[in-house]
Amino acid sequence: MELQLPFNPDDLQQLWRRFTSVDKISAFDNLPKEFPSVEELTPLWMVLLSQKRALKATNPDDTYYDDDRIFSDIRNGRMLQKNLYEIWLFQRAYPSTILEIGTRTGLSLANKLAFHPSPAECCIVSVDLYIEQGSPEVVEKNLRQLGIDTAGICYVRGNSLEVLPALTKALPKIEYDYILVDGSHERDDARVDLANSIPLLAPDGILVFDDAGPAEDGGGYNLITVWDEVIAEHGQGLDCKHYDVPYGFCVARKSS
Repeated sequence: MELQLPFNPDDLQQLWRRFTSVDKISAFDNLPKEFPSVEELTPLWMVLLSQKRALKATNPDDTYYDDDRIFSDIRNGRMLQKNLYEIWLFQRAYPSTILEIGTRTGLSLANKLAFHPSPAECCIVSVDLYIEQGSPEVVEKNLRQLGIDTAGICYVRGNSLEVLPALTKALPKIEYDYILVDGSHERDDARVDLANSIPLLAPDGILVFDDAGPAEDGGGYNLITVWDEVIAEHGQGLDCKHYDVPYGFCVARKSS
């Protein structure tokens, strides 16, 4: 299913039916209260590597899936990336309503859904302009390469700065167990995406904000001040952690 602005009422009704049919019980029953340590996440580089290798066959010209990309990152001091946290999380928890801002070719969705016992029964909203790379068709191809059922995904092609307010206005009761904010990395854009996303987080829900920094060797981004400012204004009831290692990211969990 793919949506575009302005939204078709029939498509919105279909999305709402999908959202309300999801069984949201026990999504986080097995999730530790503490955020994982850097040492817990580091071994998951090899899981990420295996997923990237499996997807290289369907993305032969995309260097993002090359082994050298990971090995170069590690050699240059990159200790973590948000994909490792997503793998760790979805090995332990089963969020059933998911919002992803910034999908590209679908690696992050693959990281999550490869460990979900019933991805087809989820309600997943993926928002992307697809002007950098990828498309819903590419995402579908990559997920199927890993044997992941894509029936639960709704693709919204558009600018998240416009899509989120419009979608929230159209379906104001939607809340998400898991939200990834990984769209535009322009500071003002990232600030708006984060501020628009926090109110959509369900009780016990997890939000990940990618590329907070620190950036090293001229690579990556440094958006930690954006995170700090938005959390100070909108982060009441959130337990937060900044993985303050190159190229860091932030995680928030909402109290129940």
